[in-house]
Amino acid sequence: MDREADLYRTIVDSVSDGVYLCDTDRRISFWSRGAERITGYTAEDMKGVSCAGGPLVHVDQRGSNLCDEACPLAQAMLDGQQHEIQAHVHRRHAGRLRAVYGRGNPQARQNLSSESYPAPHAAQRLS
Repeated sequence: MDREADLYRTIVDSVSDGVYLCDTDRRISFWSRGAERITGYTAEDMKGVSCAGGPLVHVDQRGSNLCDEACPLAQAMLDGQQHEIQAHVHRRHAGRLRAVYGRGNPQARQNLSSESYPAPHAAQRLS
């Protein structure tokens, strides 16, 4: 099973999207290289951190926190359905917001959230 898990980790780390896994308390258990590139936060920075209470706070265009009421991951855990959102995250060291597209998917006892770079027109519209 460890070889299979290593294979999955290698595959996920090879895609450009940022991917992270959270437990049911929304604590991050896996942080991909794509997530590192998008946010500037390393896996060491993020592992064990609450996605809602840590540095990964998602905000809307006005800067309002989305982690409590509009979090796709929390919504997916509540109703078992996939949820998506356009948001911004704070980039480490840059002090700027990064436009992202987030998707929360329920996966048994783990919950998957994926973030990716926005399309160029979305980045211009959201900045």
